[in-house]
Amino acid sequence: ASIAVISIMNPFDVVQTRLFSSEKGQYRHIPHVFTHIVRTEGLAGLYRGAIAHYFRVGPHTILIFCFWEQFKLITHSRIRKNKGN
Repeated sequence: ASIAVISIMNPFDVVQTRLFSSEKGQYRHIPHVFTHIVRTEGLAGLYRGAIAHYFRVGPHTILIFCFWEQFKLITHSRIRKNKGN
């Protein structure tokens, strides 16, 4: 799941970072940033920092799934216990 999120969102993060860190007037609009990156660096330029992004998002996703499973187990056991009374 986190790999899919990173694959989709990382290009937008790169464009946002480039847009906000650039000098005023360097880019005209968001599509201009995309096209400039692709022309000068190739598609790989849109995935700069993807590994760091994964190390930030990956553990979060794993923990969310673990906590969600535990939450479901606790909730279902309490529901069954209440139905039994």
